[in-house]
Amino acid sequence: MGIIAGFKEMSLKRKINLGVGIFALANGIYGVYDEYFNVIDFLKGAGPLILILIGIVMLLAGLTKKLS
Repeated sequence: MGIIAGFKEMSLKRKINLGVGIFALANGIYGVYDEYFNVIDFLKGAGPLILILIGIVMLLAGLTKKLS
C-alpha cells in the first residue's frame, strides 16, 4: 500500500515524467532485443569516437589543473 499511496501524492509533472521514463526504458530494451546486431554495429563504430572524446576531456581537465 505504501507505493500506491506515494504515487497518489505525486504531482502531475512527476507522474508524467515517470510514465514517459518507463515507456522510453521499455522501448529501449525492446529495441536492443529486436535489433541486437545493429546495436552491436553501432557500439563498434561509436566506441573509438567516444574514447577520443573522453581522452580530450581528460587531457583538458589535466592541463587546467596543472596550469592553475
